[in-house]
Amino acid sequence: MTAPILPGPNREAWLRLAYARLRRDLLPDAPEAVTIAWSLPSRGGTGRSRRRITGQCWAGEAVRNLEGELLILISPTIDTTVQILSTELHEMIHCAVGVEHGHRRPFSLLAADVGFRRPWTQTPMGPRLHARLDALAQDLPAWPGGFLLPTPLAGNRHLKAVCRCEPPRILRVSRRCLGEGAIFCSVCSRGFELSIPKGGARTHDHI
Repeated sequence: MTAPILPGPNREAWLRLAYARLRRDLLPDAPEAVTIAWSLPSRGGTGRSRRRITGQCWAGEAVRNLEGELLILISPTIDTTVQILSTELHEMIHCAVGVEHGHRRPFSLLAADVGFRRPWTQTPMGPRLHARLDALAQDLPAWPGGFLLPTPLAGNRHLKAVCRCEPPRILRVSRRCLGEGAIFCSVCSRGFELSIPKGGARTHDHI
């Protein structure tokens, strides 16, 4: 029996409620008991948006002592309710067919049946599925809020240092090089200082 969801659920309670509704309406083959966490995946969760991993399904020894025998991770980088539901449904298909099948034929057949489209690693929603998930999003309690905006590291990992000129001159340099001693600008005669970017990884939270 599913535990009642109180008004104003937290994120993981909301995800459990969404799981129950998705299972009832779209995917009865999914197991009744799984653990669901609002968490970054084990890898690839903060990369560039087109390659960012937004969900994972774990089974076996990795989820011992948890509720059920499966663990679904839903990334906090997802910023729309419909996409949260789509990602959760994708991971539920892994639960239903077995994670050992990856995105091969057992997965693709069930994904196509519920309304997803190729590529199966990304499963974009078909129009009918999108409409159903949009209706479900409207029917569920409001998403409790919060998502993460990751800022990818610069590809070369060099740091940005600036002098006191107006406008400042810019130097790209390794942290080790800066640590070996001051580097002076020949124009303003001041040392280059590390420029700290505004923002970084930011959270937009409603707890």
